Amino acid sequence: MAQVILVTAYADGTIFDPDGHNANMHTVAGGAGLFSEANGSLEAGAGGNLAAGFAVLAEHVRPAGVVAADRVVAARKMEFYSNGAYDSVGTERTFVQIGDCGFTFVSEFDESIVLLQWQFFIHQWRYLAYWNASGIDDNPVVILKAFLDGTALEYTRRPLASTAHLLDDTGGVPNHEYRNSESLAAQWWSMAAAVDSLGRGTHELSIRMFMDPGTSLVAINRTIGATAAAPYEHRCYNRATFGVRAAGGIAFHGLP
Repeated sequence: MAQVILVTAYADGTIFDPDGHNANMHTVAGGAGLFSEANGSLEAGAGGNLAAGFAVLAEHVRPAGVVAADRVVAARKMEFYSNGAYDSVGTERTFVQIGDCGFTFVSEFDESIVLLQWQFFIHQWRYLAYWNASGIDDNPVVILKAFLDGTALEYTRRPLASTAHLLDDTGGVPNHEYRNSESLAAQWWSMAAAVDSLGRGTHELSIRMFMDPGTSLVAINRTIGATAAAPYEHRCYNRATFGVRAAGGIAFHGLP
């Protein structure tokens, strides 16, 4: 018959002694107690109560540094438009941080490996404009990328797909066209990265976005009031909307 070990007993059947356990934790009489005595009343050497060869390691003193985890979550909506401050300076693209999609953490040790993760809901309106007369097009890019301590993790670079196709009528036979797949653009992203040999100190993970402002004045056929259909110019901008988003990480210290 299987043996049932009571919750008041150890695995070998020894009955748990609450008074003795409490005294080991704290006592007003003095001379014992991990929390009531200096250094927990632990002593090494002759006459001490520690085993020979016992050593205090970093993971004993600061166990949070051995496995440290953190996470931030936000639910409020945030929208970005390409007519904001998302321009290029020379060949350097300006990546702007997405609010609440990143976090700062402090490492007490030189970490062996850090696992980072970020997630977010995103919905975009990104256009592709095509000029019927000249045969050129305009398709301003929208790029997402993760940064660690201000340095881009290039393997996390992701472009957003176009969701609106515009055909310009200027200079050609009216052949206006507008195709919109915006209703299919909603996505939930979940990405991760592993970074090894991260030094002690303060570090920051941030998810950033670059939006090319574009230069398009697109002429789209429209009927306004009683006026016959004619190509009216529209200046187009891209949009990216973020919903629920989160970022976090876990660090391991002292792995071989």
